[in-house]
Amino acid sequence: MKKFTKIILLIAAVLTVVGLGFIIAASVTAGGAGALTAQLRSGELNFGNWHFEDGVYYKGDIEVNVSDMVEDAMQLLPTGSERAENEFTEKIIRLEIDVDLANITIKAGDTEKLRVCLEDGYTKYYDVKVDGDTLKVAYDVGGHTFKQGPKIVVEVPEHTVLEQMYIYTDLGEITLLELEEGIEELEIISDLGNIRMDDCKVKESCTISAALGNIIIEDSFFEMVDMSAAMGNIDFSGKVKGDMTAQVDMGSIEVELEGNKEDYNIQLSTEVGNVKFDGKKQENSFDVYHGNAQFYVVLNCDMGDVELSYD
Repeated sequence: MKKFTKIILLIAAVLTVVGLGFIIAASVTAGGAGALTAQLRSGELNFGNWHFEDGVYYKGDIEVNVSDMVEDAMQLLPTGSERAENEFTEKIIRLEIDVDLANITIKAGDTEKLRVCLEDGYTKYYDVKVDGDTLKVAYDVGGHTFKQGPKIVVEVPEHTVLEQMYIYTDLGEITLLELEEGIEELEIISDLGNIRMDDCKVKESCTISAALGNIIIEDSFFEMVDMSAAMGNIDFSGKVKGDMTAQVDMGSIEVELEGNKEDYNIQLSTEVGNVKFDGKKQENSFDVYHGNAQFYVVLNCDMGDVELSYD
């Protein structure tokens, strides 16, 4: 790559850091300043070559202190201490979760009823209800700010198949565990926080997007999957029957797929970083087309490494 192009990309990286300030301001307004500063200082928001423990760094070249800025942005209210638990006997095939600030866990459990539990929160901001065959969960804090958000756990009977699941969060971790019976259609959109899936199945379409956070998927099955992260790493292991796409603006992509590589047309690319295919370093733009392949694996990282391997 030409030196001029690398310089332009580095300038773009600096502008991205400036943009991070706007993300921080938005998250503070959403009520998550305390949780954000804790993640900044613990290193949970390190993406690829970017590090956020005591400032913002890219390979030591750029330094902007943001964690103190967030903590001093406004006074933080105490973490909530209230708890609420609900059980539902209705037939529920759709799940909609829309929260300002909360760590969300959805898992299969040894239960006959669908259960929802709020911990370490404020019940006045919390709303859970059934609308027809749809369970709706919300945690709306308005313009308040807190040292830490609550936990919301949804426990689904282990043999339940959900037709649709939509999860939208401003700030917080999203975790899906052992949903082996499957989800027909899944959409996850997170402004700030990591997204994790372990031992899950999505039978039709799946879209996962993180503005600032990592996407970590292990031992899961997808018919097709589209993943994107503005600043974050994508780490994926599992099986995809159809098309797979992953886009990262700044971070890295590491994918380990089950199956035969000959079943897919492969496109791997990065502007600044390395590309590896089956453990071997390739050109920054690397394509492999197989005559009988019907599906595509397309992985692109604007700034960071891309790696694809097959199990």
